[in-house]
Amino acid sequence: MHIWEIILALGAVGSLAMWLRDIFVHHRALKELVYPALAIVLSISSVILYSQNTKLLDPIEQAKVLVKSWPETTYDGRFHEAQAQGIVQAGLRYLETYKSLHPDTYKRLLQEYDKTDFKDSIQATNSADTMITLIRSYAGVPIDLR
Repeated sequence: MHIWEIILALGAVGSLAMWLRDIFVHHRALKELVYPALAIVLSISSVILYSQNTKLLDPIEQAKVLVKSWPETTYDGRFHEAQAQGIVQAGLRYLETYKSLHPDTYKRLLQEYDKTDFKDSIQATNSADTMITLIRSYAGVPIDLR
């Protein structure tokens, strides 16, 4: 939970409590209650929309962090076997975390990478390149076509 969500929630609850106290102390008429009630409904709906928006942006931000953390290829354009396996495992973990967004992609890649021989550097590099391209597309990072 972000600090902004906590501050917004506390502000909404505090203003609602003060408004209710003011109503019961001064016994205001119903006509004077419509505008504050509308303001409270709009405030609550904006907090809900903000939290939903941050949930949608979270997979994109995590994909960007994942892409930045991956190593570069060696001088001949390949990954070391351990690097390739780490890239594939990190990508599969990301896809597993958000498999509700891309269930078919997760299942297909999981089956494909079960058959991958990471001792073969060409096959390992191809698998890592596929995963990098996929996660970069989710992150909105430009894809370089070698």
